[in-house]
Amino acid sequence: MFDVPQVNYINCKNDTEEYRMSYMAWGNQERSHTTLICVHGLNRNGRDYDYIGRYFANLGYYVIAPDLVGRGNSGHLQNPMRYDIPTYITDLLLLIKTLGISNITWLGTSLGGIVGMNIAAIMPGLLQKLILVDIGAEIESVGLARIVAYSTTHPDFETYELAKQYLIETSSEFGHLPGEVWEHFTRNSVQKNMQGKYVLKRDVNLIKPFLNAASVNTSSGTTDPVKIDHAKPDPVKENMQMWAQWEKILIPVLVIRGQHSDILSIDTVNKMKQTNSKMLSVEIANTGHAPFLYNQSHFDLLSEFLNLQVTTKS
Repeated sequence: MFDVPQVNYINCKNDTEEYRMSYMAWGNQERSHTTLICVHGLNRNGRDYDYIGRYFANLGYYVIAPDLVGRGNSGHLQNPMRYDIPTYITDLLLLIKTLGISNITWLGTSLGGIVGMNIAAIMPGLLQKLILVDIGAEIESVGLARIVAYSTTHPDFETYELAKQYLIETSSEFGHLPGEVWEHFTRNSVQKNMQGKYVLKRDVNLIKPFLNAASVNTSSGTTDPVKIDHAKPDPVKENMQMWAQWEKILIPVLVIRGQHSDILSIDTVNKMKQTNSKMLSVEIANTGHAPFLYNQSHFDLLSEFLNLQVTTKS
């Protein structure tokens, strides 16, 4: 019933420009008891949550998954230094206000989890539960350097199959996905440009301010831009710290870690538990950063955290 999400848009703006933000929706908002907001990683888009959206809409949830500005079907920013945490927070709070949604569970993968942690910290009571997919209060520098290395390129491909192979190689940490999942993943990750070549559905400039985004002062909404040398895209020397935000989060949290993650360490997960007694954690075998959630076992662990009664069809 919800195989294809409804695609909607809202208008966003900052002090210098206006742009549209796209979001996918599954289910019936008027009939749903809870909203599940799913927010993707740095280079991804909202279609990563098609499987989750379809499944949980059938369980009564209203599920929405935005394309953060610069990704998917959303607009691009003229000033790339505004691709930062304050922008994403502002846009997503506007989305929540525009839709008039409440009783919110937030599921954030990587960057989406960073945004969720910040919102939970600065607006207590807005979110009821928080699910973090391979992200936490401390982000390992080795993983950040790896992400920066491929995020600063904007490849194009003569054929769809070449684009697909590139995505499989660069996204291998997501897990051993079935062929049909890789096909879905690719179809929603690339598009043709005016020259007829396949390119990724994201603005290559969105990486520029990312290095200091996690440590930004979200209450002031300001940030000092970081200059990235594209010839040497490995400027990350220290872990990113978000312990100040984490200590303010008092709601139930589920952390889903990839077994071989180079972004979220086991030590960080254990330290996070010491601060929040309502935190649970699970590990997805044979994955790194970040597990792609698409099958029944994933749905079951999410459902258990959400206290849903799930009937698995044989």
